[in-house]
Amino acid sequence: MGFSNDAQVQGIGSGTYAAIPGGTPVTFTDFSFNPSLASIGINPLWVLSYLDKTYSFDLLSIATDLQSDSFLVLKGTGILNATGFDATPGNWFFSTQGQGTSFSAESNALTPVPEPSTLMLLGAAFFGLAIYGKRRNNQVGSCNA
Repeated sequence: MGFSNDAQVQGIGSGTYAAIPGGTPVTFTDFSFNPSLASIGINPLWVLSYLDKTYSFDLLSIATDLQSDSFLVLKGTGILNATGFDATPGNWFFSTQGQGTSFSAESNALTPVPEPSTLMLLGAAFFGLAIYGKRRNNQVGSCNA
């Protein structure tokens, strides 16, 4: 698949990409696609620079979502990179129909729950239930005596 490399950012980004204005040039790396590329790796698939920061997407996997004589929809996974930020797993989507082409990427990183805090909270809850049960049993026992 070849790109003329006159691509540019469209719309409004969010998070790390919120500061990048529409019209910022994006450079895509050409790749072969016929009929699929299960797991190829293209580093980077696309790259752009804005205000001394470089943003890129490393393609890890690709799959055909839909395909006909008039359109093609690809999807896959990869790594979003931005200067000063940790690499983030993400999904990407590419579609083309006639002269129109669309590409998007999104982060799917989940914020991990700190395990020690979770275990401490769960332990405190069980301890509280045990005390409540013991007090309830003591009160019921003293009423019957």
